[in-house]
Amino acid sequence: DPLDHVVLRDLRGMLGEDAFLDGLVTEFLTDADRLSAQLSVALSTADLPTARRAAHTLKSSSAMFGAKN
Repeated sequence: DPLDHVVLRDLRGMLGEDAFLDGLVTEFLTDADRLSAQLSVALSTADLPTARRAAHTLKSSSAMFGAKN
């Protein structure tokens, strides 16, 4: 399973199941799309510092929502 459901449960417990959590998920998805595109361009142009930064940010943000490595 690619998600840690304990992390999701804890996040939901902290934030509740209201529009605030929905907003965070929407923002995460928007950022993930942007970071994925940035990572792709950086890799295709061998811009390793930008690729590293985008990958790190994407990994950190994903972990907050329970994504496993």
